[in-house]
Amino acid sequence: MAKKTPTTSDRAAKSRRPPASSGSPSQPTATKEKTSDSDHLSSLAQAEIKPNEASKNWDASWRALKLSEKKLGPDHPKTLDLAFQLALELEKHENYQSALDLFAWIMPIKERDFGPEHPVTILLADRIVLNLVDLKRFAEARDLAIRVVAAKEKNLDPENHEIISAWYNLAEIYYGLGDYAASRDLSQKILSYSERVFGLASHVTLCAGSALTWNLSKLGDHVRARDLNARLLAACEKTLGFDHPDTLLVAHNLAQNLIETGDLKRSVKLSLRILAVRERTIGLTHDEAILTATQLASTLEKMNDFAGVRDLYTRLLSAHERAFGADHPRTLHYATNLAITWENLREFQAARDLHARVLAAREKALGFDHPDTLSAAANLASVLLRLQNFAEAHDLSARVLASREKTLGPGHPDTLKAAENLNFAQNPNFRILTTR
Repeated sequence: MAKKTPTTSDRAAKSRRPPASSGSPSQPTATKEKTSDSDHLSSLAQAEIKPNEASKNWDASWRALKLSEKKLGPDHPKTLDLAFQLALELEKHENYQSALDLFAWIMPIKERDFGPEHPVTILLADRIVLNLVDLKRFAEARDLAIRVVAAKEKNLDPENHEIISAWYNLAEIYYGLGDYAASRDLSQKILSYSERVFGLASHVTLCAGSALTWNLSKLGDHVRARDLNARLLAACEKTLGFDHPDTLLVAHNLAQNLIETGDLKRSVKLSLRILAVRERTIGLTHDEAILTATQLASTLEKMNDFAGVRDLYTRLLSAHERAFGADHPRTLHYATNLAITWENLREFQAARDLHARVLAAREKALGFDHPDTLSAAANLASVLLRLQNFAEAHDLSARVLASREKTLGPGHPDTLKAAENLNFAQNPNFRILTTR
């Protein structure tokens, strides 16, 4: 039987990093020298570009950059300004590798001209770190991030909020490298600072608190993670209200912590409350609602509350049918999940009808030999056996096996599983078991 797969991760998506308050990494405000370069970089860092104009602007910016490089040289301030502006545009639209290449071109020149700890040099180092993190190249980012932290701690006032940004980036790198203890220690440092400066319910503090709880969970300290998220939730609900996005994020994480500490009933109660808000405000087809629903379904299954799972998947299926149509892949995903839940409730006829619907839609859109279609066919064949439709189950299982052998070869694990399913369909002993 095909395994249900969630459409989103079980852990709420974390905020990329807390915003700096007095000056973001893209806005150097503490330069000691007045130079045309730093002024240009500061203003260009604030440039905005609309997504539907991105390609046109990139083409024009590349042409301008190449022309300036040819006429003025690669080290000329105007050439570097154009490169910086283009890098910001590329970064904004998630073209991280190209942005990284441009920042890496500019930084050595600025470091040569201004020195390794000048604000412009550190600004560029920051941008390189951020793009390396977005590319998940944490090992490459670590040493440069440590350098940025050291420079900011040395040259900025201890209360400067840009130091938090540097700490947070380094904590994220440690987390990406699996060094959860180092990430935990930095996250604790950020949390203590931001709670004192901004308050417990501020977005900056919530980012730090969430990062700390993820590290605690990775290190197996689920009780401490739960208690911290409970404290964050109480502060958020009091200050922002339960319906606020930040409050809901913390509540989702707390629901996960409650699962980890074995308090499934409280987790379900909290998840139902979150889902009610999500359904009312953004709808059940929104990714954040699906994240909550997926976690809730998993918890209900652990409690063997398949009736609750059935009701949840029925709501999700109806919402996706209305939003996307009956044959959309996302709709079929929830139809499959609901069918498997019907099986768990031993309502095999209801499961058969849904599996048959999914198979028909998959075969029409993808062809019978597509893996998703074959998975749907295997699901249907399994239910047909339970309904004692042995001939139909045999014929469908044989079709699946023939397709697997043709596309994957006889020794592939999926082919061997298909052969096993066909053996069940034609095994008299298995038929006796299904009638009991």
